[in-house]
Amino acid sequence: MIATAIRHFVSPPILKHFSSLCRCNLLSLARHFSTSRRNQSAIRSTVYDFLVNKHHFSPESASKIASGVARLRSVEHSDSVVVFLKESGFSTPQLEKTIKRRPQVLSANLDRYIKPKIKVFQELGISASDIAEIISNDPLIFKHSVENRILPNLFSLKSMFGSNDLAKIIKAFRGYFKLNLSSTLLPNVNLLKTCGVSMDQIFKMMNAFPRFLTCPHKDMKKFVDEIDKLGVSRRSKMFIYAVRVRSGLSDKTWKLKLRILREIGFSNEDIAGALQKSPSVFGYSEERIKEAKKVLLRNGKYDWSCIVAHPVSLVYSLEKRHKPRLRVLELLEGKKLIQGWPSFSIFYRMSNLRFYEKYVAPFPEEVREIYGGNRCEISRKMNAVLSICDELS
Repeated sequence: MIATAIRHFVSPPILKHFSSLCRCNLLSLARHFSTSRRNQSAIRSTVYDFLVNKHHFSPESASKIASGVARLRSVEHSDSVVVFLKESGFSTPQLEKTIKRRPQVLSANLDRYIKPKIKVFQELGISASDIAEIISNDPLIFKHSVENRILPNLFSLKSMFGSNDLAKIIKAFRGYFKLNLSSTLLPNVNLLKTCGVSMDQIFKMMNAFPRFLTCPHKDMKKFVDEIDKLGVSRRSKMFIYAVRVRSGLSDKTWKLKLRILREIGFSNEDIAGALQKSPSVFGYSEERIKEAKKVLLRNGKYDWSCIVAHPVSLVYSLEKRHKPRLRVLELLEGKKLIQGWPSFSIFYRMSNLRFYEKYVAPFPEEVREIYGGNRCEISRKMNAVLSICDELS
């Protein structure tokens, strides 16, 4: 319809001229894309050759890097960047890792973008090997501003943990330079310190769960308030672990966990006790917790107060620990081979080796009914600890 209207209102000479212009523009555009493809192919070939032949990159790494290079100042410039990083302590695998994740490094201004980032780490006393490891794990450091991000964050970390542990802390989490630590980590650490958490605990948490301490400060305040309201004592060494467990759950999941625990019999005081004794209980599903309660209490030898006093018992494997032990004790009691059951704390805490020696080894014929005539073999995975949960031979 549109083409018909154009032919109706536009004279043939003008229409012919217009068609000619369109063909010329299309040809020009095609030539442009063809030239661009040839240029891009030449750049990739050049990058691949100098990385493999001069700097001994693996063909796989060089190919991946070359495919990510959109432009190249010159081979000489890229070579100077690689040489500088080598002289700064980067090994070939670290160079491959760095440039694969950030191929723009090959075209970056060496004096403006590369050297200042290396220098700021050096001036804080961080060794060449640590600098290479830190940057190869997080090459986006080359993208960040020294003045606005890298230096302030390094000073924040140094002010809290000192120079000696600075490299160790940075290597534990590659996301430090993506964040503004003065508005996250610093106020979070100060808040936890006012709660009585020691710097030693905070340091351990930084190495184990760095994301927890770099969450938004308003979230950290909410987590602390919620743990306080449950009645977890700030004097408990587990207080920070309770806060960390809360931080790992969404608001919806947190409320669901509390509801589940209350439904199966936990009071708020019991929940606070569980958080102080075994925060990992909150990581288990509703089905897992209810099944553990059912298994542990089914024969009446232990009651609900045992689980409340020892919530960590819910964490142990049902199939590999609780069920086999219960079956052994029930069988021995039925045959009057034991005078009584162990206390609940001894029942679930006793090592596999100790349980085997006390309740399995002395009664091989009786226990044969449960384990099908096999005898306990050494479990390589448990460092030669005898396990009644493995096949008995």
